[in-house]
Amino acid sequence: MSARVNVPKPEILTPKADSRMLERLLPRPIELDDGGIRLLCIPLFGIAIPFVTGLYGPIGPASLAFWPGFAWFIGVSSAIWHGNRYFYLRQRQSNDWFQHPARRIFYMLVAIVFYTVPCSVSMLLVWYGANGFAPDWPAIRMATLISGPRAGLARR
Repeated sequence: MSARVNVPKPEILTPKADSRMLERLLPRPIELDDGGIRLLCIPLFGIAIPFVTGLYGPIGPASLAFWPGFAWFIGVSSAIWHGNRYFYLRQRQSNDWFQHPARRIFYMLVAIVFYTVPCSVSMLLVWYGANGFAPDWPAIRMATLISGPRAGLARR
């Protein structure tokens, strides 16, 4: 007659993960409640910057090309804002502003130089090409200079 040993199943011995414990251990996604400011500022910049810098050139509200341009410049503003927002949120996960301020400034400058400027210039060149105008480089330069620091400031 053999003795039967009652050995508990392995899954009984392993502790069950508490959902609150997992929430504390896993990194939380970074939340940024900026929906209202985006809703206000993206169209505002998309409307104001072309007027301030003269990107419309000879096109005025009486021209048929003016109104699609209105939407186009809001799209440019949105692409710049959301692209920089993405970079900001990505680098915010690993770089604390108070521990690494120089690194944060460096990443902001890299985002401006390698994302904001090429995005702005290329989308403005498309605008001029679609309307059959030669690029107005002073207007493009001014719009890009306004968009670069704006992109850095919008991320704070």
